Amino acid sequence: MKGKKHWRLAVLLLTIAVLVSGCNLFAKPNRYIEGEVTMGDGKSPLGPAKIYVDDELKVETGADGKFKISVKPGSYKVKAAYGERTSAVETVNVDREDVKVVLKIEGLGHVSGKVKLGDGSDFVGATVTFGNIQLQLDDKGAYSTFVEPGQQQIKVEYKGFVYTETYNMPSGNATKDITVADLLTRTITLKDKSDAPHKGVTINVKVGTFADSVITNDEGKASLIAPKGDAQFSFDLPIPGSGAALGFTEETELDTATTLVADIEDRKVFFDDFSSDTGSFVLSNTAIADGKLTSVDRGARGTAWLKSTEMGIANDYLVVVKGYGDGMAYRVNAYVPDDWDQNIVFAGYQSAIYVKGTGSAFQISSFHGSGAPMAQPWWGQMRDLDFNNGLIGGDEGHPIIEPGSLMGIGYIADEENVFAAAIRDLDDGNHYSVYFNGQHIVEAIDTDEAHEYPWAEEPVAYQHTGGGIVLVFEVNADKVFYITEIAVYEL
Repeated sequence: MKGKKHWRLAVLLLTIAVLVSGCNLFAKPNRYIEGEVTMGDGKSPLGPAKIYVDDELKVETGADGKFKISVKPGSYKVKAAYGERTSAVETVNVDREDVKVVLKIEGLGHVSGKVKLGDGSDFVGATVTFGNIQLQLDDKGAYSTFVEPGQQQIKVEYKGFVYTETYNMPSGNATKDITVADLLTRTITLKDKSDAPHKGVTINVKVGTFADSVITNDEGKASLIAPKGDAQFSFDLPIPGSGAALGFTEETELDTATTLVADIEDRKVFFDDFSSDTGSFVLSNTAIADGKLTSVDRGARGTAWLKSTEMGIANDYLVVVKGYGDGMAYRVNAYVPDDWDQNIVFAGYQSAIYVKGTGSAFQISSFHGSGAPMAQPWWGQMRDLDFNNGLIGGDEGHPIIEPGSLMGIGYIADEENVFAAAIRDLDDGNHYSVYFNGQHIVEAIDTDEAHEYPWAEEPVAYQHTGGGIVLVFEVNADKVFYITEIAVYEL
């Protein structure tokens, strides 16, 4: 008797728990409203169409017009919309079985055709709308769609270029090719003054609102679909071996075939291959002979100072230095007072910027206050891009990039090593880009405000005052290094 009471009590408690929780053990499972959107004939599929249930958008069909919506049992009002047209509202009652419905949209015409360029060739890749319908183009530019009869606007959009036309859509079936007369396949050839092609160069092209980018092939050619007109072409030409590049902008008409001639030699403002001492450099413990600039006494620092007056440019330039041997350090735009003397300018400690996680350091610029070792009155001046590559041993107190310490970059002994540095005067300060053997090593901004850099442990501020380029041969009696070429380009 007791057992029966306990059983009845358990059933009662379970029932109460189910009711309180809102759980309905006897609820009917969801069913589906399945259907298809068609033309007025009830057979021709129509899509993509929007399906509304009780005036709420539930799903958008594919081109086949089919849909499937999960609902709870009940009564629903279902309709389809295609463009501005809608089907009649169908009332469906969903109970134990799925319900199928066909939604017919009356009064539409069918149109098909191709989208073509001005020369009649197939045009793919554009966004095309016919009235309110976005066309789906195949790989030959062909389309097929249903459109409301009457005046319709056709719009073709391609990389900022827009073409429109008005078409009077008849009822029933129609064929309409869309020809964009202003767009053609056009070819650009990029070469230097000797007719040598510029290979693998990205050219940015702008014609009015149209904009696109293309890459030249081994013949210096690139093709694109574009309108004819006054165009702006912008591209970067690399300085061989350096990793740095010069930016060019050309303005001319883009026609069926357009040739651009650009040469980095036209931007070269200074060059010396040290075949003779031209008197361009102020030499200290260095000499020029037999196509080489090298130190005289390797037991002492040697320098060669190229003044900005000799270069003919003081900012917005790129310097490229080539050298052979066991190692070299060089500075760009070092501050040099009028009574310059190497023992004053380069003596003293320099502020190292330590590379995170390596314990190694390098320096882009430095300044010395009045309390610095061997201080002189002008040491309060700022000194610019002080890039010591440290290829001469790495044991000195100079801040350096030791071979292998930063991005695994190091010099190649007995082979040509190429150093490059670009200085750009921009609104927020001078921007420095440093390259070594084709790799971009570091970027910094010259300003009195501190900036965060990925290599520095804390924000750093760099400043400069200009003065030219100083090539530095560090003290090392056991190592030989010589410079074979220096070139300066206007950016």
